Amino acid sequence: MKKQIKILQLYSLLLTFVIIYIIYYGYSIAKKSSHFDTIEVGRINIVEPNGIVKMVISNQDQFPQEISMDNWKKKHERKTPGILFYNAEGVESGGLIFNSEVDDNGNIIAGNHLSFDRFKQDQTIALTYQEKNGKYTSGLSFIDRPQKSLAEIEKVFETATQKQKDSMREIGVNGVSRIWLGTADEKSHTRGSFLVMNSNKLSNVLIISVDEEEGSISFMDSNQTNRLTIGLDSIGNPHITFFNDRGEITKEFME
Repeated sequence: MKKQIKILQLYSLLLTFVIIYIIYYGYSIAKKSSHFDTIEVGRINIVEPNGIVKMVISNQDQFPQEISMDNWKKKHERKTPGILFYNAEGVESGGLIFNSEVDDNGNIIAGNHLSFDRFKQDQTIALTYQEKNGKYTSGLSFIDRPQKSLAEIEKVFETATQKQKDSMREIGVNGVSRIWLGTADEKSHTRGSFLVMNSNKLSNVLIISVDEEEGSISFMDSNQTNRLTIGLDSIGNPHITFFNDRGEITKEFME
């Protein structure tokens, strides 16, 4: 009897060591990196040990379609593949999206967009290329964003009247585009090279442009009216032009 008990004790001890070894071995394998020549997936979530998602790489069908923060959610449809970045709280903080196609009429519809957001806000820096209806723009923009979170501002919008919403948009309650540097004017799509600087009232203040006709610096008033232009024409002659508040030439000096 004693011999049988001793055998059982040895057996139990051996079994315990085997189980410990299997657990340790399995854990050590799990910690090792694996190498793959090719991985085909629809979506990859990069997750911190605490469970917070820090990056999403996704195809078009599985791309995140919602923005959420501070118990607020909003649908945000994006029919593109891309990459999204997230901050330490799991809130979207920028990303890269891209897409290009030809419609049934043979028109190119394309766009690439890399942006970086202010904390719990919208994009503050954006590198963009967009093409549609035979026109395209490409450039770099810098946008001022308020300290209030996007959730706080959107909650106000949700309960506001249409008139209040229009008023808030006019004063740039959720941000003001400060600088646009691109190969075409952001609004008119005029070809050339442009540097546009804006005031905090959503109006252009300074425009530096170079196209096939001339290079110029234009100063605008708060009503978006050009009041002064300094430039060179297509053959290199300098000129200075003054305008009234209706955009009509009042004085012009040419050499």
